[in-house]
Amino acid sequence: MASRKNEEMKQRLLQERDMLLRKKEAIENQIAGIERAIALISEDGDVEAPPSQGRRVATKGIVLDLLSDVGTTGLNAQSAVDMAANRGIDLDKASVSSLLSRLKKDEVVVYDGDRYRLKKFADLSFRAGPQHAAHPRMTPLFDVPSAEDDNNSFGKAAIFN
Repeated sequence: MASRKNEEMKQRLLQERDMLLRKKEAIENQIAGIERAIALISEDGDVEAPPSQGRRVATKGIVLDLLSDVGTTGLNAQSAVDMAANRGIDLDKASVSSLLSRLKKDEVVVYDGDRYRLKKFADLSFRAGPQHAAHPRMTPLFDVPSAEDDNNSFGKAAIFN
């Protein structure tokens, strides 16, 4: 009986901890957004952003925002660090690299050997496929024998995107 109560209490504590961690991440993301706004304003010379004091930033939220911004182009750890720096945010390359690997393992992003893309953008770029040279708005479905191959009048079958 005592073991069951302990397990229930443990579950409640775990749920409470998870809720607090989500709130913490949300607040960190809000702070990062405000810092981005300050950085944008400071580029115009109106308000200067305070110097970085070595505190942690919400790396995951920032990297997910960057991945969303680049869409089908994708990014790698170095390009994420560079893009964040352009926005006035200091990211650690090793942390970004580790995060991207974890997001890949969690199937949030897809890695093509060079760049990471959010899964929704990787799916879009895959579906778009190669375009027909003569008709850029057409995507080949399959190759059928051409007239030169076997004297039929079929060419490449295609559909409109």
